[in-house]
Amino acid sequence: MKNFLYFFTIFTISTTAAPYVEWKHQDAFRNLGDPLKTTDHFRLGYKTSKNYYFEMGPRTDGISAEMGYKFRPTPNLTIKGKVESNKVDYWKHKIETEVRYTFKK
Repeated sequence: MKNFLYFFTIFTISTTAAPYVEWKHQDAFRNLGDPLKTTDHFRLGYKTSKNYYFEMGPRTDGISAEMGYKFRPTPNLTIKGKVESNKVDYWKHKIETEVRYTFKK
């Protein structure tokens, strides 16, 4: 957490960064109306002018962090990716990538 605050301070001083706070709520369930687990995240983050972002903060029973990017190389093509890490008893990580092509007239 100390390293995050150090980097957050440096990057938010830059004119290319936009600091923000985010709350995220997740419900896991097997059947609608039969919840298994509820998780809330509260994150402090920043987004650069080049569409990179980093966020970190407390979550239900632990801590979480996420970094990612979003690019639009052409008007019809969007590429997004992120690495998300969560710690309750131990760290768990996941990587997600999305490529979207939109058909326009």
